[in-house]
Amino acid sequence: MRRILHISAVFAPDPGGVATHLSDLAHGLVHLGHSVAVVTVNKDDTARRDGHGRLIIWKRPRRQVQEFDGRRVFCEDVLGFLLSHWYEFKPDIVHVHDFDSFFLGCMVKIAFGKPLVMTVHRAPSPWRNGRFREIPKDCFMEGGRLSRMLNGVVVPSQASRTVLHEQGFEMDGSGPAIRVIPHGISPFLRGVSDEAAVLEELGIRDGCAVIVCPSRVDEHKDVETFIEAAARLRAVEPDLDLLFLVSSQGEDAHHRKLRSRAQDLGLSEGKDLLFSSFLYKEMATVYRHARMCIVPSRHESFGLTVLESFLFEVPVVAANTSALREIISNGENGLLFTDGDPGDLALQMRRILYDHDLRKTLQEGGKRAMDDTGRYSSGTMVQAYESFYEEVLSM
Repeated sequence: MRRILHISAVFAPDPGGVATHLSDLAHGLVHLGHSVAVVTVNKDDTARRDGHGRLIIWKRPRRQVQEFDGRRVFCEDVLGFLLSHWYEFKPDIVHVHDFDSFFLGCMVKIAFGKPLVMTVHRAPSPWRNGRFREIPKDCFMEGGRLSRMLNGVVVPSQASRTVLHEQGFEMDGSGPAIRVIPHGISPFLRGVSDEAAVLEELGIRDGCAVIVCPSRVDEHKDVETFIEAAARLRAVEPDLDLLFLVSSQGEDAHHRKLRSRAQDLGLSEGKDLLFSSFLYKEMATVYRHARMCIVPSRHESFGLTVLESFLFEVPVVAANTSALREIISNGENGLLFTDGDPGDLALQMRRILYDHDLRKTLQEGGKRAMDDTGRYSSGTMVQAYESFYEEVLSM
């Protein structure tokens, strides 16, 4: 049995793909008999230790991360913590998640010589061609390759692997090739009961058609296309009780821009449109009452919200880009709309509202994707990572 150290700026109960993925992976590895430690960030400025049995979760104060190039990067205080606690856990392998924790992983590799692997949850976006070595976080990856610090890289989709290949990142024989391990998801969320407080906060009413966009609010998620489509649907269906819900964390200039745009389009916040943040388990209430889920992202390394929708048999409409096309078979387990086209998105949303046969087909297709093949189960994902670790450790 192995001892695996994970370093990530996010972890459950935070919402989002990375937090969900890592939580399922950590618990799955423990279930297989491994010992797992996670170094992550607390929501406030306190430090705490959670976990149970073979799972340790070290949460560092929020002040010990800094925003840099759109990422949360650990400060040297966290490195000091890791160095001082290293022999308490004595990991066999260090696994960093995204660029946020890459340098921290490099430092502990220099100090202790343990194999270092990274999962790239958000590959450099295709429209950044030509800027690969100009963007600091992408330079981190190039530095890791050239210095041979990384012993292995995992991406969750073929689309992400293609992007990295096109932009010059390969292991060049210095370690395993970039491994594609699709994300899986445990059925945990489906077993969480509705929370009355969430329903009250959202103002969900009987007969209300909730259309949820669970993407975080940033530019590459293209929530603006969703808002434009919502305004068009609202205009042609004035008598329908519609609630467009955007799951958002915090507020910045882009967030404020979207609020202003929604207001200009005539969407009344709190009535037609609602920006709200949730803990991961609270999303169960949202999905259970959603009529459909919209994923408008221009680039997704995977799209775990699609699997969450499948889990709750919620029809999905997603942009026909990147990894989303690997998960969704158009017309079978979801619908694809033309990337960045609010008119097409509004049309596909309308189809789900009125075509009950189509809706049933999509629900059944999503259920099959989760139940039949096992491709997207957390168990399949965890076993693939276990094999990957063994390959790296045997080098």
